[in-house]
Amino acid sequence: MGMVSGYACSLVFSPDMSYVINGDADGRLIIWNWKTTRIFERIKAHDDICIDAKWHWHEKSRVLTAG
Repeated sequence: MGMVSGYACSLVFSPDMSYVINGDADGRLIIWNWKTTRIFERIKAHDDICIDAKWHWHEKSRVLTAG
């Protein structure tokens, strides 16, 4: 878990351990490639901070975010 502007934003691995997701203070969900340590994609998820994100336990292409 990392701190962003006074908020604790979670850091979560994908079920296959290939990617890591986290939120940021600008409301974006950031998907990182774990092996290359590069950003795979940034997605605008909320108008304010994206404080948490979880991979769907069964449908691995889906992510739930909380702002």
